[in-house]
Amino acid sequence: MALEGKGFDVHSPECIWVYMVAENLNSETSHEWELSCAGDELPTIENHKQFLEDRASALKENKERNTLQVNHSQAETDQSVRIAPGA
Repeated sequence: MALEGKGFDVHSPECIWVYMVAENLNSETSHEWELSCAGDELPTIENHKQFLEDRASALKENKERNTLQVNHSQAETDQSVRIAPGA
């Protein structure tokens, strides 16, 4: 393995945990994780935990923002489509 050649203990529980979790990320999150792992240091569980917390927070905020936009658009549509009384 390339990491073993650099002196990393790829059989450590921490390394295995990070690998197992990273393997189960969706493609976009996996790509973001890889970008965050620049350098010659092996990421730690703490690095991975912080990344996942930050990513979850960003996705939640994005979902809430999209929900607000949809609700706002729906309210505008409801106001513009009014049925005349007695129709």
